[in-house]
Amino acid sequence: MANEFNIDPNVWYQISNDLFDPKVNSLRVGDSHTAIYMFATNLTSPQQRWQIFPVSGGGGGWNFRAQITGSGAYMSQCVHLTSTTAPTDANPDDTDVCMALGAAADIQRQWILSSNGDGTFDIKLSNSNPLYSDYHLFVNESNTVAFSNDTTEEGVKWGFQSITPIDDPAFSTGIVPVASTSSTTRSATSTSTSTSTDTNTSVPTSPGSQTPTQTQISSPTTSSAPTQQSSGLSSGAAAGVGVAVAIAVLALAAILFWFFRRRRRHSREQIQRQVQELATPYSGHDGASFPHETKNRQIYHAEPAELHHQSLAELDHTPERKPPVAELGADPRASRG
Repeated sequence: MANEFNIDPNVWYQISNDLFDPKVNSLRVGDSHTAIYMFATNLTSPQQRWQIFPVSGGGGGWNFRAQITGSGAYMSQCVHLTSTTAPTDANPDDTDVCMALGAAADIQRQWILSSNGDGTFDIKLSNSNPLYSDYHLFVNESNTVAFSNDTTEEGVKWGFQSITPIDDPAFSTGIVPVASTSSTTRSATSTSTSTSTDTNTSVPTSPGSQTPTQTQISSPTTSSAPTQQSSGLSSGAAAGVGVAVAIAVLALAAILFWFFRRRRRHSREQIQRQVQELATPYSGHDGASFPHETKNRQIYHAEPAELHHQSLAELDHTPERKPPVAELGADPRASRG
């Protein structure tokens, strides 16, 4: 169970009372988001999840916020509806406790916690209001939260049980870490020294620390100079790189031009060779002859002569005249007439 030295502002807490079993009843914000009273425990309900954190600016006060009402509403001292007195001046008998919007530093929203030594807490309104210096929060007969100056009766002891981390940026507003003044001062001094050492603008906090501080400053400054010089190129080196890049581009362009020109010339020469081969006749043949014909063909020009079995007329294709042959059986006298 928590005490005033280990309350975590980034944790949702269940708030219980010594009159009730925490497993049965817990402090709850009403459905109107105003009234505060004890109700059946339901730790998943945002109406029963509380954030407890120290008031910004010190003073020992604590603020209470509920998940259901957001980061702008706080557990506050409120006057009865029939009262016309301001809360800061109202008599404790005319006031109760509610959720209200306002500044976290207002005295009616600051609460003083003190340990009872048994894991429970006593909760009082801020000591800056003398009217409530002897009054404590308690649960009355109607299960609502009010003020009482009788610390011997039941219902004045409160317990805080952690539920789950908050981890919500909306509920980080107005929160300062709980730490002693000396540890806070040491932390701030350490941060200042670390920052000034890196930036070379350290101011010694005491005469005794002046020499070590200067030694710490000179070392990073000396070692950081080469790093800064090597982080970029000089103007001459940059110009040299630019010239080299330009020369490389021109050389590449010249190579490409030579390659394409040579390729084009080779193509032209190949086409000319093909045309010349088509126009040149085949070797051993006349230009008008075909490949299957023989050029040195022998032609005879002698006069026709009669062969031993042919007559001249046959050679000239002239039909030879022969006497008619009488038909067999014909009367020769018939022709004589």
